[in-house]
Amino acid sequence: MVTLKDIAEKTGFSLSVVSRALNPKPDQKVADATKEKIEAAMRALNYRRNHAASQLARGRSAAVGVFLPNYGYSLIADLVIGISEEAAANDFQCNFYFGLDSRDYLQFIHSAKDTAGSGIISYQVHNDFFEEGAGAAIEEYGRQGGKILLLNSPKRAGAYYSSMGIDNYGAGRMVAEYLCSKDCQRFCVLTPSPSWQMEQRLAGFSDFLREKGIETKVYVIQSAWFHQYGNIDLAELTRGNCRTGIFALNDYLAMDTIRVFGKAGWTEKIGQDFLIVGHDNIPGCQYTLPALTTVEQSFRELGRSSMKKLLWMMTGSGPKTSKLPKPKLILRESA
Repeated sequence: MVTLKDIAEKTGFSLSVVSRALNPKPDQKVADATKEKIEAAMRALNYRRNHAASQLARGRSAAVGVFLPNYGYSLIADLVIGISEEAAANDFQCNFYFGLDSRDYLQFIHSAKDTAGSGIISYQVHNDFFEEGAGAAIEEYGRQGGKILLLNSPKRAGAYYSSMGIDNYGAGRMVAEYLCSKDCQRFCVLTPSPSWQMEQRLAGFSDFLREKGIETKVYVIQSAWFHQYGNIDLAELTRGNCRTGIFALNDYLAMDTIRVFGKAGWTEKIGQDFLIVGHDNIPGCQYTLPALTTVEQSFRELGRSSMKKLLWMMTGSGPKTSKLPKPKLILRESA
């Protein structure tokens, strides 16, 4: 097993210099050239850092807290898999918490503080999350040395914060460009209750069309629960005698739109007079009638990349940033 002593012998640096390079402190910095030489030796010797041990030496546990929405949703499962894979590869354990409101989030933050967790990955469920009491708690966690990575959330000021997310804005632009290429003359957006992610998708879609001098009609479809809609106004959607492009900001809403069309006997018009596009490519959307065209984003890769970034924030090693795959349009019969 390769040790720090082996790296010191290969590089000619003292053991203390090698240790400082791998465990940087503000008052004990190592020159960049020295650090690069040490990292090259680590790669040559196939040295694997024990991040967990270094965190314990700093008085923090080798555990990461992860807060995710309490949705029965395959994309959340993909996130869990990606985060877990990268954490296991670096000898960290993950404590997963699931919730939907700021009270759940407060319990999560208090638990992370009580266990002296090294860092947290936090998925903001709705726009007012930090304004409902959770903001002060997470700020205190950061001031005490914890690192915080926000997933699919707006950026926040603070040295202990960073953020990462899928390209919601780019996805919206991509859908608008595609529907324009299919000669749509009217454009509608169906959005569930507002959230930052939905706002970004809508902004990308609307901005692309605005640049073309085209107006977008936006319909907010309120839901009693995450994927229970049932109040889609077919008459409003189908107003006007022209080809209409409909962008539903998640697949559940898109599939419900297809259901409403089918109930009215208009299934054959989908993909011809009305082009329907969803977002997420969840399991089952390929089995609607007609099958749903949708946007696919890699939540598993988002999970892996978020854990890599948090590890960099906590340890200073590994990649500082990871490039996520671009949104991909999955073409099926609905558009």
